[in-house]
Amino acid sequence: MLNVEELLIQLGEERPVFHSEADFQHALAWQLHLRYPNAELRLEKVFASSSRRLHIDVCCVIDEQTYIFELKYKTCSASLSVASEEFNLQNHSAQPPSRYDFVKDIARLEAAIGGSARPMSGFAIFLTNDRSYWSKPRRTGGVSDAFSIHEGQRLWGELIWGPGASAGTKKNREEPIALAAEYRMNWRDYSKPDAQALSRFRYLCVPVIRQP
Repeated sequence: MLNVEELLIQLGEERPVFHSEADFQHALAWQLHLRYPNAELRLEKVFASSSRRLHIDVCCVIDEQTYIFELKYKTCSASLSVASEEFNLQNHSAQPPSRYDFVKDIARLEAAIGGSARPMSGFAIFLTNDRSYWSKPRRTGGVSDAFSIHEGQRLWGELIWGPGASAGTKKNREEPIALAAEYRMNWRDYSKPDAQALSRFRYLCVPVIRQP
């Protein structure tokens, strides 16, 4: 059985920071290859569900068990140097759409697993140096409260935007998200390559399995 927590601990030691989400995806796939050289690995693999085709970030088959991953990498602006390599991180800042997209990743994994006849497990992973994602909101009633992924949050059922969500915030994200299972958000430390406050990275790893 693949231990994703151990995988991410090792990855954090070797790659504490990434230039982009694509860099994160490639590094995770490479770490899987190093641990399981005989595994079948694919990036952006297409899966069929009952209603649509799903492009999944990383797919890994180990001993006839399939593991699929959806990855998100959202950063605050920071300039970091790690082992003489410079990282100039973007300020992604649009937290409500990013929260929606991550919850959508969980739903996509549910759909891919539900549409497969093979044994399959999924993992939605969110990596960030932006504490607003893991910190509990100071006030309730925000436009993306239903999609909040702060520490200890539980997500289940149909999730929709708050009434104050603007058309710009919801653009291409208007549809409610329906989750088949309940998920609890548990954040873990990933890396802190230097003393800067914004060099602290944490991750959320949400396991997704086939529902009865």
